[in-house]
Amino acid sequence: MGLRGMKRIEIAAASIFAMAALGYFAVLLRNNCFIAAGPDSSGYCNEAKLIASGHATREVRLMRTLGVPPDLIPVFTPLGFLRAPRPFFMSPLYPAGQPLHQVVFAAIGGWSRAPFLVGPLMALLCVAAMVALGRVAGLPTLYALAGGAILAVIPVFVIHAIQTASDDAATFYAIVPIAIALGTRRAWPSVVAGLLFAIGVWVRPTNILLALPLAMAIRWDRRLVAIAAGAAPVGAVLAWWQKTLYGSPFHTGYGVITDVLTRTPDCARTQLSSLWTMLTPLVVCGALFLFVAKGVPVWHRILLTTWFGVFFVFYSFYSWCEGWRSSRFLLPAIPAVILAFLFVLRAGVSHAAMRGHPRVAAAVAVVVVLSTIGIMIKTQISNGVYETKRIDEVYPESIRFAEARLPKDAIVASGLLSGAFLYYADRETVRWDEATLPGRLPILRAAAKRAGLKWYALESTVEARPEQFDAWLPSIWVPVAINRDVTLWRLEER
Repeated sequence: MGLRGMKRIEIAAASIFAMAALGYFAVLLRNNCFIAAGPDSSGYCNEAKLIASGHATREVRLMRTLGVPPDLIPVFTPLGFLRAPRPFFMSPLYPAGQPLHQVVFAAIGGWSRAPFLVGPLMALLCVAAMVALGRVAGLPTLYALAGGAILAVIPVFVIHAIQTASDDAATFYAIVPIAIALGTRRAWPSVVAGLLFAIGVWVRPTNILLALPLAMAIRWDRRLVAIAAGAAPVGAVLAWWQKTLYGSPFHTGYGVITDVLTRTPDCARTQLSSLWTMLTPLVVCGALFLFVAKGVPVWHRILLTTWFGVFFVFYSFYSWCEGWRSSRFLLPAIPAVILAFLFVLRAGVSHAAMRGHPRVAAAVAVVVVLSTIGIMIKTQISNGVYETKRIDEVYPESIRFAEARLPKDAIVASGLLSGAFLYYADRETVRWDEATLPGRLPILRAAAKRAGLKWYALESTVEARPEQFDAWLPSIWVPVAINRDVTLWRLEER
């Protein structure tokens, strides 16, 4: 096929891809959770509102009402918050990058729905950035488009596009700096790459790991100075923010690095299993042949291996794994795996073409890519990705349901719904799991009695453990009403 014929195919493929991208965005919007739900999404949403109010921390007014000592602050911090350096104040747990994006969106479109559009839009931008990355890395247009399509349908990528989470934003701020570094040798774009890299660190602190592959992408040349210049202003503000909220420029809401790592790579197997499921064996196994594939520049091999390797090694020692969703942490590095797979696929097609079978090779490549996409879509469905909205709706439903039944003199204990309570009702609650720890309950009950408050609890069945009810004996909890798997309880004093 001549160059003119290939150009026509590329234009047609790009047009189809653009229309498919619009359809993809529509699917994300249709299934998007415009909801502050569990710890992550409510935490980000509450932090966004806090930032928009002009504050970095929030006073826990309920503690003043009860007159309890400041060391009981963990009892009154909803999920998504932790103790602030200042007594009787709490700080957001999560990095501020994602909430800052929500604040910008809210300033444009209001608080009702606009802040929840960050995820779908970031997902769409990631797909576009992935195509651009493929092109500047040296892949033909068709392969670059395939890279964007594969990233778009990774189940763990999709589920965090339709919830309020930082994963897809962190991925975007990993792809674009690498693409800029590979695409130009000019200084000003490198400054932009540094700026975006720093924003990515504010979105997710572990994006600092991208520093090594970013340096690899520019081959450690003088552009490092430009990148550092772009990153410095955001880095300085981030240091101030962390000092204000957590007491040190080097602390995050998660603590220091030793607080989140284990001595042994306990999560390595979970991460590999998750990658195998999310990326399919075709992509994972294909990427492993990067170092024997012909036609791949040596520096690209080193870059892609380093890019994925630093993230994989770090998260192998991470202190928390969550099954198939564990690959969410690797999303900023998964573009490297996709690129490696595409380089290997292209090398195979080129080898077959040289042996006189170009059409067969091209057909096989198309089948491999389409099969990969099909498997990923099937995995999305089997893992309930598109059930997320229905599941998360229980949070605002239950808050409305509870607020309609709670008296004015209620003090409410809650756990999983504590963040949603703060977001939807501006109600400060007592953490059910923290209140029952030894020595705390007598102080809390005496304080509530002095304040003339009556105890209620809103609990999901997954968190209401019998021993926590027993801690209140001889008083007993009586169910008031039930909404799906959430029960509103009232304490009968005895």
